[in-house]
Amino acid sequence: MAETDNPIANFAQKALYLGMGLAAVAADNAAKVAGRASSRLFELRKQVQALVDELVERGAMSAEEARAFMDAMAINANRRVEPRQAGGPRKINIDDISDEEEKAGNAIELSEAARLRRQIAELQAELDRIKKQSS
Repeated sequence: MAETDNPIANFAQKALYLGMGLAAVAADNAAKVAGRASSRLFELRKQVQALVDELVERGAMSAEEARAFMDAMAINANRRVEPRQAGGPRKINIDDISDEEEKAGNAIELSEAARLRRQIAELQAELDRIKKQSS
């Protein structure tokens, strides 16, 4: 586009280009973040599958239990988070440290990755316990 002598038109044009550039950068960054989150979830699922396979191999879990566990994991992974109310941002309550310990499970909603990490840790602890028993 050719520049005009009108300073308001020049300003509007530059503002439009700035907005388009910011939108492109934001879209690019969002795609990168989504890709990293997806790869992390995929890696966590692989780790869970490896732990379940080892539990089955050791006899701590039957094949049917393993299949049911992995099916439940898939269902939970596909579950959508409830949409927020349209009344604005959600409220965050800051409790005392003593209250926080009691209400930690209720006050903080875990993301899918955090939930999978917790399940991996539980399975790893169970696997370690079984290894100690068999030794």
